[in-house]
Amino acid sequence: MDVEISTERLKAAEETYHNIPRGKPKSGRPWKTPKNDRFSAIRTTKTKKLNWDEKMKKRAEQKSIKNYEKELKEKRAKELEIFMAPFCRTAGLKTK
Repeated sequence: MDVEISTERLKAAEETYHNIPRGKPKSGRPWKTPKNDRFSAIRTTKTKKLNWDEKMKKRAEQKSIKNYEKELKEKRAKELEIFMAPFCRTAGLKTK
């Protein structure tokens, strides 16, 4: 029961605070929004720090993925070169 009363009071206080009419800004620019919180008051969550072993595992995994991508690109380029070779010879173009 006490919790309900306190939440009702909180809601009522928020409504009265938000319904206060704003005066004309000193700069004369009414389109500017009022600041809610200072930047120092904003709490940010810290990122999870990896230990050395996890960092090295992640780095090795990324390296293996890059190598696999490189292999696929080279394979595709070789297939394309083999496929295009007859057309290049008839047109008088040089292949790599």
